[in-house]
Amino acid sequence: MFKKKSDFGFIVGVKEEYNALKNTKYYVKIAYGAKNASKAAKILCKKVECIVSFGFAGSIDSKLTNGEIIVPKFLVGKNKKKKFLSSKYRSTILHKLSNQEVNEKGIISVDKIINENERKKRIYEKFKASSIDMESDSIYKICYEKKIPLIIVRVIFDDLNFNIPNFIVKSTNSNGDVSIASLLKFVSTSPKNFFVLVRVYIYYLRAIRKLKEISEKCF
Repeated sequence: MFKKKSDFGFIVGVKEEYNALKNTKYYVKIAYGAKNASKAAKILCKKVECIVSFGFAGSIDSKLTNGEIIVPKFLVGKNKKKKFLSSKYRSTILHKLSNQEVNEKGIISVDKIINENERKKRIYEKFKASSIDMESDSIYKICYEKKIPLIIVRVIFDDLNFNIPNFIVKSTNSNGDVSIASLLKFVSTSPKNFFVLVRVYIYYLRAIRKLKEISEKCF
């Protein structure tokens, strides 16, 4: 069904997510956070028929864990309203993933990385969304304005069993790049952070493997 380069434009947050799409024929923009994602959406809306918010997401649902696929039916925006996503393109992607378990519950966009279980649980109880990201709401606003369909296809990275540690959050700049020098500093001052870093890497490998699988199967 999808053959033209203009069928899709992908927006990812960081270069690691981009790596899962490096063999695709479609347009891909790296845009970390709401402001950058909005700029990327404005560019892609002039070139493609559908935009895909692609990459990692955080789970706020105890039943949704690292490595699981989400293709949500709706997005809860920063105005707290439900925004439904393209049923046409979602149904096609879901058909391609019919042999895998896919979570279709809502996703909510947040301003920054949330790595505290209590905050995650409060968001879950209030909005009944199962996952969070930082870009999709700003992408939706541009797509809605330009009348371009949007779907969200993501894989859970952090979950309620393991949050992104504070020292990684502190080592990440406004473009989503992680400073190796900063990580080494945190590890040298607290050796136990090395073992936390190893666990982060294991979570990353599981999530990126699934993203690559989705990219190859669906696009």
